[in-house]
Amino acid sequence: MVAVPKHSSVIHSPAKLNLRLKVTGRRPNGYHELSMLNVMLDLSDEIRIEQIPGDQVSLLVEGVHCSTVPGDSSNLVIKACEKLFSIAGERIGLQITLNKQIPAGTGCGGGSSNAAAVLRTVNEMLSTPLSEESLVALSSEIGADVPYFIGHGSAWVGGIGEIVQYQRVSYLSALPCLLIVGLPHCSTAAVYERLRAQSEFESDPVEAYPDSYLALLSILENDLEPFASEIVPEIGKCLSELRGIFGGRCGVTGSGSALFVLPDDSRSLSEREVAAASTVAEMAKGHLLSQRIL
Repeated sequence: MVAVPKHSSVIHSPAKLNLRLKVTGRRPNGYHELSMLNVMLDLSDEIRIEQIPGDQVSLLVEGVHCSTVPGDSSNLVIKACEKLFSIAGERIGLQITLNKQIPAGTGCGGGSSNAAAVLRTVNEMLSTPLSEESLVALSSEIGADVPYFIGHGSAWVGGIGEIVQYQRVSYLSALPCLLIVGLPHCSTAAVYERLRAQSEFESDPVEAYPDSYLALLSILENDLEPFASEIVPEIGKCLSELRGIFGGRCGVTGSGSALFVLPDDSRSLSEREVAAASTVAEMAKGHLLSQRIL
């Protein structure tokens, strides 16, 4: 069935940070179970979705970080549309323009965020939209980070990404942070291939955001960091420099290669701190982005 055209939309899909990422086990199918504390950033991609005659989906990728992002069926945006059409039993024609502002291959979840934003929007264009529950279940088949982006805000994420518990964390609202991007690409597959040799995992006692910001700063950790640093030595070198300046207020998001710095308990970052982080970024031929947590 081909639906009658309804409308067009312009939406934004945010980047994310993993403030904490612990690997807690491995399933028989080889997928690793994780325990994560995720936040969304004001850094986002812009997506224009226009319903057109017919039932084909066309994707145009543009923007400052478009060069390494495919515009074909391998893009998660196209996969999301096709999966949605298959489950809904309905197709519509779409022209999607993706303006990439989130650098690819940084662990900031840009592709997954794109897929989730398109899923939500295109679902509402259908004559019989899927329920929220069905949409979340569908999203987990597209990518491990996609379910998190179906909702909005800070969350504890477990399982292989399909368990998402959003939380209102007042001390994180509009919190400034620094993001270092532009380091060499770090392959997620290569990171998890190294992790595959690990046979023992520990459960993570943290399944919610702590009550205070200082308590959060004390549990920033990423089990993928050692493997990412092996693959991209600049990650380890930059983190060593950052920790010499900021202590434990910094880390790597996802499997890399983006790094982040959080403020101290003053909840602000001084010009001196920004300059110091910028110097570290330039050392690795990267650059610094000033951000806020949504």
